[in-house]
Amino acid sequence: AVGYCSRLVGIIGAATWDVIIKTCDVAGAGTDASVYLKIYYTYANSDETFLLDHASRNDFERGSRDHFKIVVNSSDIVSLGLFWWPSLSLNQNWCVDWLTLMNSSEESCIVARFNKWILHYKDPPTYPANFTKTSYAQCVKP
Repeated sequence: AVGYCSRLVGIIGAATWDVIIKTCDVAGAGTDASVYLKIYYTYANSDETFLLDHASRNDFERGSRDHFKIVVNSSDIVSLGLFWWPSLSLNQNWCVDWLTLMNSSEESCIVARFNKWILHYKDPPTYPANFTKTSYAQCVKP
């Protein structure tokens, strides 16, 4: 199932992007906390924050891949970060292997390799160890 994070779009050029996040496959890597993706743009030094959540299932389990759709206001993405916010559960640590952000209509793909534990909310969020823009075809190759 794909979660869809909707929001009002006020800028011409907004587009839907796929977000795939791979949680680490190590003990304690999954989380029940609320997870957020923060995207930074060149345009006006702006940013957007997205809550990533499937209301009907348990997201971000150890070793899982979770898929979301988000509507971003610009394609000039220069950086991104992840953070989590506490919930009412005991398991609130979270380790992420990688995140892929893809847009088939723009033939764009961003691969962010984290390979680390994501910090509880603080500004700035946890940034990837490696951030690479590549072609959509390169990103989805078998």
